[in-house]
Amino acid sequence: MKTLSRKTTGLVAAIALASPLTLGLGGCTATFGIQQGEGASSSASASSQSGESTPATPSDKPATRAPQTGGEEASGHPAATKGASSGSTDTSKVHASQDIVAGNHKFRVDVNSVIVKDGVTTLTMTITNTDTKPATPWQRLLDPVGNNLLVGDRLALVDMTKKLLYRPGKTADGHCLCTEQVTGEAIEAGDSRVLFQTFAALPEDVSTVNVQWRFAPLPFESIPVERR
Repeated sequence: MKTLSRKTTGLVAAIALASPLTLGLGGCTATFGIQQGEGASSSASASSQSGESTPATPSDKPATRAPQTGGEEASGHPAATKGASSGSTDTSKVHASQDIVAGNHKFRVDVNSVIVKDGVTTLTMTITNTDTKPATPWQRLLDPVGNNLLVGDRLALVDMTKKLLYRPGKTADGHCLCTEQVTGEAIEAGDSRVLFQTFAALPEDVSTVNVQWRFAPLPFESIPVERR
């Protein structure tokens, strides 16, 4: 397993809030937050709704790159792709992986794809239960706004070249355009669940992004951007 090169070491800066973008998606209006600064690292975090910003602090090491594996476009789990347009999610590759702990259970998170399609960027990840018994990590992954939505503000895409941080799209009532939780669903040992999150369309000149996630100890670096 190969370690990604560390491009963000030593970058520390406060991120200034830029004007959010609005876009109609799936019959509702979504707001996409974008932040910019002189040195936005992949571990930066801030709130687009409140306008808060916090200094970016680099992590010690990046995530590890996993070998690419064969697979099919994500479509097997109805809750996994609900709200995502056809062709915007893909689990046929694994660009980076990390082990996390949620609810005292062990999981592996794979970043599968970042796809720009129809004016929207969709991040697709897979979470796998690597423990020895069924587990429900959803309480840790729920969007703080509620409504049984997973991931939410806890995810962000970072353009390290332009020092821009993209945060998830939201509906007018503040809910994320992301995976819907299946209430009470447990992941069996060895089984996986696909998660997706939507963002503003990345500019044409953006070829890779870093993925930051609150529950991942390290950033997922240099994830290629696909366009369809």
